[in-house]
Amino acid sequence: MNNKKRAIFVDSTISHDELSEYIQDSDLLLPAIRRGDIIGVLLKHPSIEIIVIVDGVFEQQASVTHKEILWVLEQGIKVIGLSSLGALRAYELRNYGMLGSGKVFEDYLSGVLDGDDEVAISYFPSTHGFDKTIAMVNIRATLEKLHLCDNNLICKLRKIHFKKRNWLTLKAAVPEAIFVQLKAHYIDQKKKDVLLYFQKNHQSIKSEIPIVHSSKNIYIIRDLANKMYPTLIDYLEKNLQSMTSIPIQSATPFLEKIAHDIVIYLEYKKNHTHKITYILNELDSFSYKQTRLKIVSDKIRREQKLFLSSDFIKFLDKKKISKSNLTAIFDGILKLESYFLSNGHLFNTL
Repeated sequence: MNNKKRAIFVDSTISHDELSEYIQDSDLLLPAIRRGDIIGVLLKHPSIEIIVIVDGVFEQQASVTHKEILWVLEQGIKVIGLSSLGALRAYELRNYGMLGSGKVFEDYLSGVLDGDDEVAISYFPSTHGFDKTIAMVNIRATLEKLHLCDNNLICKLRKIHFKKRNWLTLKAAVPEAIFVQLKAHYIDQKKKDVLLYFQKNHQSIKSEIPIVHSSKNIYIIRDLANKMYPTLIDYLEKNLQSMTSIPIQSATPFLEKIAHDIVIYLEYKKNHTHKITYILNELDSFSYKQTRLKIVSDKIRREQKLFLSSDFIKFLDKKKISKSNLTAIFDGILKLESYFLSNGHLFNTL
């Protein structure tokens, strides 16, 4: 299943069945994209070369972020947006390597379209297809074909919330003669853009985008770490294991003591002490607010299942760790996390 070359995020604009004649074995059909999906699909299918974004959620769930797309572009993967949220993201990231296709994208580019409400719809998947509201871009395309694209009319129809923009509300909003023509000659521009793209591009999906070796976004690395490693303790340990040659540096006895305590506290191998000392020394000038320290201390305690204060105290006593060193220990753990996130360890070959 890891021979997929092109991932396609689409559902409400056109069904997977309608696209089937243009889909190859190397294509991966997926539902509307959400935040985190683009990372998840690359972890499961590292052979992906092209990502096509048509539909995406944005209100009921967290939408795909610019940072996610930028990170994917940095890996040399071609990202193409069209028709719906994909066209909007392609317009927003046009100067950073994301490609756009279709009339909807071109209308964003020319300034005809200027908001996400133009492509937004509300839809309800069912066994008989999608019960969905009507996208403003489709209304525009239809009125344009009928030579009825009046600014006042467009403004009036845009005021109808996308969740309520259906044939009933449109009928109440426009003169009867216009409504009859609108419904009789309705153009689904969003679907047209998708069909046109796949009709032109289903023969070859080879990407000619060169691999770009650049630093990864820290927020994306954090998301990757959360997906790949069940705990922060595990993530830090795997990174420490991946470190090979460590420069010889002089460090204060205090930093060496804290590095030793971190090894004891997190139950790591003793040979990690020198590596931790090196990182603490590198980030010695950095400091964190108490709120950050509290967050990481609570997280580590949850991972160690030390929920009760009495259990936590017993644990410290057993490990012979001084309570006075706890702040420095959690500060050190935060520095380890920051160091590995900023350097993108373990993800350099993704």
